[in-house]
Amino acid sequence: MLLLVGTSTDTQAAAAGTKLAQDLVTAQFGKVRRAFDGWMRAGLPSARLRAITVTVTSHLRTPAEVAAQITVHHGLFTVVETYLLFRNGLRRVEVTLDEHRKVAGLYLRAI
Repeated sequence: MLLLVGTSTDTQAAAAGTKLAQDLVTAQFGKVRRAFDGWMRAGLPSARLRAITVTVTSHLRTPAEVAAQITVHHGLFTVVETYLLFRNGLRRVEVTLDEHRKVAGLYLRAI
């Protein structure tokens, strides 16, 4: 598999994206939800976050390492795409951070 990406220039956003992605795939759901803004917290209950994450990651063998990361700024928001490489799979965790570095969007995808 070949993954071509650029480098992240926003080191704070990249670090936040890495932490959130790692917390998500290691089932640290309380930490993930504490990073949510009010809209995300209201729209994605703990049980739903857990169910979706477990469905997408349950068969993967850890540890997960950051294979690549991309940050993109759009107005007041920063999108961080973190590609996590497991021993038997690759997942993309896309996090949208608001101007206060709170999570305003979250997407976990099997690749």
